Amino acid sequence: MRVLVVEDNALLRHHLKVQLQELGHQVDAAEDAREADYYLGEHLPDIAIVDLGLPDEDGLSLIRAGAATTCRCRCWC
Repeated sequence: MRVLVVEDNALLRHHLKVQLQELGHQVDAAEDAREADYYLGEHLPDIAIVDLGLPDEDGLSLIRAGAATTCRCRCWC
């Protein structure tokens, strides 16, 4: 499964990525909404774990925008 982790806290982002990789997932990690937009468009994750308090955009807005585009991941708001 391809997973996108969007988290501005570098330590938490790193730990989530490592844990998910150890479970056998392909993981992309973004520190902000701008970087997440790239991964949502280019890497097409199956699921996204998104921090709601991102520095450049509300995480909920990012989830809604991803759900409205070509993102194939399941989004619950």
